[in-house]
Amino acid sequence: MGNNKRIDAWNTLRFIFIIGVVLYHTNSYFNRCGTSKLYFVYRYGGFFCNYFFFMLSGVLMAMTWKDRLSKGNIPIGTFLVKRVAVIYPIYLLGEFLAIAYKLLHEGWGAITVKHLLTDALFITTGWIDGGVKGPYDGPTWFMCVLVCCYCLYYIICRITSKSRDAYLIAITMMVLLGSYLEHSGLEIPFLYRTSGEGYMNFFFGTLLHAVYDAAHKRAKLKIVKICIGGGIVLVLTGSALLGTDAFWGDKVTVISIICAAVIYLSANVVWLRRLLEVRPAVVMGTISMEIFIMHMPWLFWYQNIIKHSGMVLCSDRVQYIMYLLSLVLLCFLIHFIYQKVRTSGNKG
Repeated sequence: MGNNKRIDAWNTLRFIFIIGVVLYHTNSYFNRCGTSKLYFVYRYGGFFCNYFFFMLSGVLMAMTWKDRLSKGNIPIGTFLVKRVAVIYPIYLLGEFLAIAYKLLHEGWGAITVKHLLTDALFITTGWIDGGVKGPYDGPTWFMCVLVCCYCLYYIICRITSKSRDAYLIAITMMVLLGSYLEHSGLEIPFLYRTSGEGYMNFFFGTLLHAVYDAAHKRAKLKIVKICIGGGIVLVLTGSALLGTDAFWGDKVTVISIICAAVIYLSANVVWLRRLLEVRPAVVMGTISMEIFIMHMPWLFWYQNIIKHSGMVLCSDRVQYIMYLLSLVLLCFLIHFIYQKVRTSGNKG
């Protein structure tokens, strides 16, 4: 499902969706300026961004790792190191900036050993305390659930390595489990609502890849039967657990379907793919991870700088634009330095 052209199109989508989540998280800090013009983004931007990034991660994971993991010659430690090493240094930088800000303004009482350890181990409050946000850099709960998705996908690939049907059933069941958790409100570690958000969409992405892959291998009939069966199970399970009106009236299912359609169409509709291959947007998409991790820590430091520099006289809109531009520049700098360090390390 992937080649360079499709990855370029997805990078543009990364840029579009990451701007949505930044606006969703930060608008209230600038007195909600422009809310009337961007109402949809401020209301749904966070949902669409989280769903999209989980789902695209699932597509790319299946595209890149499924065959290798199914062969069974990659230990889980090696697999996780390869995956986590890509995001961990930037994740730690974001945590460091958030913690430094807390120390400066709230003192040592705002920092606990428990939260330092759980953040460092990717098991922040989205998993063990039932919270939606991490204690220091709130949005990084996403990263913690993503690592859990990696672990589950590794286990599924190893267990189902000899049966494609078993693989399809397993990832479909994970989609159903995630959908249930999104609605159920359970208070069990690894089974919170935020966990369900990740499981449902990450494994929806792996299922999307399986459908595409099977179609191109002329296994259409079997895959269609399995997908239709999975869809029927989803409808019946959701309707039974939540009631028909609640199930169909919920935005969760609709947003997931929209995200799946966007990913699939952007990879396969030529004119849409070409439309998305706008070079500046493609380049901006390459720093989406840095923007996601850094946008809240940088917001706190930015507002502190504005407060002490006398620039508070500027309008909220001007301050907001300056924040967004400075965030992009900061993330480009971090991305450039990080890639240089990684390149040097690989050469060494």
